[in-house]
Amino acid sequence: MTPKEAIDNLKYLISEDCTESQFGFIPEIEFAIEALEKQIPKKPTKLTHKILIDLGWIYACPNCKGACGENKYHPEVTDDEMYCPSCGQLIDWGEKE
Repeated sequence: MTPKEAIDNLKYLISEDCTESQFGFIPEIEFAIEALEKQIPKKPTKLTHKILIDLGWIYACPNCKGACGENKYHPEVTDDEMYCPSCGQLIDWGEKE
């Protein structure tokens, strides 16, 4: 099962279409959906905040908009970063914007 399939199934459980009552678990199901959505890789965007750019950052997380990926002043620490350090979003570094 892929994260996308799990998300679809969990969303169904809390939808009006589901005949089984999941009322007591809605917050937990929503939390699981949010965590699974972060496992689907998203492409980074170019940073637009001058302060972060001046600090050496180039890319932003598509989820939280925080700086992520390579920092030109500290590549030894940041060049193999797969996840956003702020929110945990899996980043697709295949084609950067």
